[in-house]
Order: sequence, then C-alpha cells, then structure tokens
Amino acid sequence: MNAQLQDAQTAKFFILGGKAIFTLRSRTSGSHFTYKVSEAAKRNPNDLPFYFVNVLTGPDNTSNYCYLGYIKNGQFFHGGAKAKISKDAPSFIAFDWSFRSIVVGKIPTTLEIWHEGRCAKCGRKLTVPESIASGFGPECGERMNLPISQKSASKSHNSPAASQAKFERMRKFCNDNDNMSDGAFFAFAEELGFTTDDWAWYSEREKAQETNPISKENV
Repeated sequence: MNAQLQDAQTAKFFILGGKAIFTLRSRTSGSHFTYKVSEAAKRNPNDLPFYFVNVLTGPDNTSNYCYLGYIKNGQFFHGGAKAKISKDAPSFIAFDWSFRSIVVGKIPTTLEIWHEGRCAKCGRKLTVPESIASGFGPECGERMNLPISQKSASKSHNSPAASQAKFERMRKFCNDNDNMSDGAFFAFAEELGFTTDDWAWYSEREKAQETNPISKENV
C-alpha cells in the first residue's frame, strides 16, 4: 500500500530511517524518481550517522539501483568518482533540491513524496493505517524516538511505561556521548531525532526523578 508523506518533519525522519525507499514526483511535470537511502554501519558508537543514496535506474525495482551520493551531518553530497550518475542528471538535481527543502522544514507545493508501505527502519510491510502514515512500525518508531506527533500516529506514548522507556533512552544517550563537545552532542542528538522539546522534557523529568527517584510513574 503506497502512502504519501504529507509534512517535512515526517519526510525527514522517513528518509533517515535507515532502510528508506521512496519516490519523489513533480506535480508540474509528472516526472518521478525512486530512491533508496541506507544507513551505513558505524565503526564506533560516537560516529555521526552516514547514509548512502541510490536511485532506481532500471525495471527491476529491487536491484536496479545506482549509487548517487551520500548524506552526512544533514547534508547531501554527490558521490564523486564512485557515482555513476553526474551532478547534472535530473535524478541528482531532484533529490538535492527536495532534500534541502525538507531539512529546513518545507515540502514545496510542486513536490510529492511517496513510500511503498514498508517501514523506513526495518523494511517490513506496514499494515496499520497510522503506521503507514508515519512510515514506521510501532517498535521502530520507539527506536527512532519520533517526535510526539509522529509517535501518536504509530503507537500511544501516554502510558507511564512508554514515558519511562523514552527517558531511559535519552539518559543512555547522555551517558554514551558525554565526552562530546556541546555542538557535536546536539548535532548527533538531532540526527537521531531528539528535538529541543525532547531535551526540555528530559530535563524536567530528570529533576523530578532526583526529587522523588522511587516514583517512576511521574516520569
């Protein structure tokens, strides 16, 4: 079941999900390109996320992909000599223009973004309408730490257990990355989906636990 990603935040999280396959379509010309964006394995836990971008160039939509470029620190770059497609190719221009718009929080009115109904994190088929809308299954949405609006589309997060699980994930992130500079720390946090609102929430809950550490249901 195909689904259209309707807002920039949802589209950004989907594209950077780790196993995203999606199609960009121009409402003006009707032309479209299908892309596969895969997260590279990290050499060490402190590495920033790195993604390979490939574009579909043949009739076999499972194997006919060509390397186009990569995403690092939230920016898209051409793959250089290793890329079989030039910077002047329409498929490169389309992705570059679309991604730059998406990361600043805007989907142009002339652009449509479609996914094929598979989770951007694990690649499994989505069947629940709310999960199809967000592009993530419930468990993968948890791991991606989606913003509240997207989390509510895939799973209820109002329970004490879910709230505590989120708190523990953020605490682990702090412990694992406390050696980073503030700039690198928050850049990495943003890549993983931790928003400014999330950190404000975490700070408040951390103070609450310090005041009353036994009462986890308050978290």
